[in-house]
Amino acid sequence: MSHEIFPVGDAVVRLFDRSADLGSDDASDMYVLEVAGISVLVRFRTTRTNPMSRPQLYVHIENEGRGPTELAVEVSNRGDTIHQI
Repeated sequence: MSHEIFPVGDAVVRLFDRSADLGSDDASDMYVLEVAGISVLVRFRTTRTNPMSRPQLYVHIENEGRGPTELAVEVSNRGDTIHQI
């Protein structure tokens, strides 16, 4: 999968091209922000149950570069949800 790299301050943004593989669930390019030992991936994907449906927003967060911590996530001003990562 080809990609471009964009340094931004102490962070890096990687832009991966949407897969041309027919078996892929990619519905958009993939953006990965890497900062402070955390990686945040954002893309749109098709759903396996109905590939012709409207693509869903997919966000994946990895904590590989630092020790365990708490992650507070808020979606559309609906309050924080705490996750252990």
